[in-house]
Amino acid sequence: ASDVYKRQLSSLTVLGLAALGAATLLRSLLHALLPAHRFESLRPVQRGSIAALLAPDHAQFRRDAKAFLVRNAAGPGSLFWIDDSERALSISEKRGLALERARSFLQAGLVRTEDVTRDPLKWVAAHEVLAITSPDAIYAYSVHMNLFAGSVFKLGTAKHHDKFLPLIAAFEKPGCFALTEIKAGVLSGMAVDTTAVFDPADRSFRINTPNPGAEKNWISFATHAQWCVVFATLSKKGVDGDYGTHAFLMELADDEGTPISGVRVTDMGSKPVLDGNGNSRVWFDNVRVGEDALLDRFSRFNQEGEYESEILKKHERFMVAADQLMSGRVCIGSASVLLAQICSLTAIRYARKAQHGKDSDVRLFQHMTHRRTLLTNLAVVLALRFSGNAVSYTHLTLPTKRIV
Repeated sequence: ASDVYKRQLSSLTVLGLAALGAATLLRSLLHALLPAHRFESLRPVQRGSIAALLAPDHAQFRRDAKAFLVRNAAGPGSLFWIDDSERALSISEKRGLALERARSFLQAGLVRTEDVTRDPLKWVAAHEVLAITSPDAIYAYSVHMNLFAGSVFKLGTAKHHDKFLPLIAAFEKPGCFALTEIKAGVLSGMAVDTTAVFDPADRSFRINTPNPGAEKNWISFATHAQWCVVFATLSKKGVDGDYGTHAFLMELADDEGTPISGVRVTDMGSKPVLDGNGNSRVWFDNVRVGEDALLDRFSRFNQEGEYESEILKKHERFMVAADQLMSGRVCIGSASVLLAQICSLTAIRYARKAQHGKDSDVRLFQHMTHRRTLLTNLAVVLALRFSGNAVSYTHLTLPTKRIV
C-alpha cells in the first residue's frame, strides 16, 4: 500500500476505535445522568450550544440552506414537500423529482463549484442539509456537483473550466462519474479495464470497453446525464505498456437524452430503496474523443506526442484522479449520520411523552430497558458524529488534498 493509503487506514482505525470507546462511555454517562426518577426535572440544554457542538462549521450557511428548503416545502405541490404520495410515483418520476430538487438547490446559489477546493467543508454541510428532505436528491446533487463537477474543476485546466463550469453551475449539462466496473470495484480502480488509446496522428483518444468485465457498473444517474467523467487505462498507440488510470471528460448523450454513437447505457432497474437514484451500466465501443477530453492538470501528451506527468507513480495518479470519490464518501456518510441523529432524537422525544398503557402515568422513557436502548443508540450516533467531523477535517489535510 502507498504511504497515502497507510495514513488513511491508520487515521480511520484510530478514529474507529475512538468512536467505539466514546459510544461506550457516552452510554454510561447518559444512563447515569438520566435515571428514571430525575429525568422529568432536568433543565433544558441550550439548543444553540448542542448545534454548535454537532455541526461546528458554517452555521450561517446551514441556516440559509434550511430557510430555502422551508420556503420550498410550504405545502402539497411545493418542490420539497414530502408525503406518502411519493411512494406511488413511477421510477422515472422519482428520478425526475430527485434531479429537479437537486437542480433547484444548486441554482439557489448557496454552493459554488469553486468551493470544492476553497471551502470543502461547505460541501459536507450542503449534503447534511439536503439530507433532511430527500435522500434521492442528495445522490443527484452529489453525483453532479461533487463527483462530476469536482473532478472537472480539480483535474481540468482553463479550457475545461471556461467551457463547462458555467453550464455545470446552471445544471444545464447534468453529469455523472464512471469509475466502477464489473471486475474493478471502487477500491481497485487503479486497474480498470476500460481503455483510452492516444493516437498521435490526429491527437485523439479511443475510449473502449474491451470485455464484459470492463462495463461501467452502478453508475448513478447515467440515464439522465449528458456528460460524464470516465476513468480508463491510458496508453499510446504503437507503444507497449500503459500510464495508469486517467480521467476523461466526454459527452454521453445529446440534448434529447439519446446516447451518442458508440455509447450504450442500460438502466439497472428497481431497488428495495432509493429508486430515485437511478443506477446504470455503460459501455463504450471505440468512441473517438478529442485531445481536450483528457483532464490534463497533472498529465498530458506534449506537442511531440510524448506522455508527461507531474505525478510519477501510477497509483498516486489514480489517488489524485479519484479523490472526489473519497470526498463523496465523507459527504454521504456525514448526511447519513445526520439522518440517524434525527431518528434517534425523534424516538427519545416520543418516549418522553408516550404513556405505557392507556391509563398509566408512566412514560416509556422511565422503563430502564427502553431508556437504555434509546440512550445506547444516541451514544453511538454522537460518537459517529464526532468521529465523522474528525474524518472530514482529517481528509482535507491528506497529501492528495495538498497536491491539488
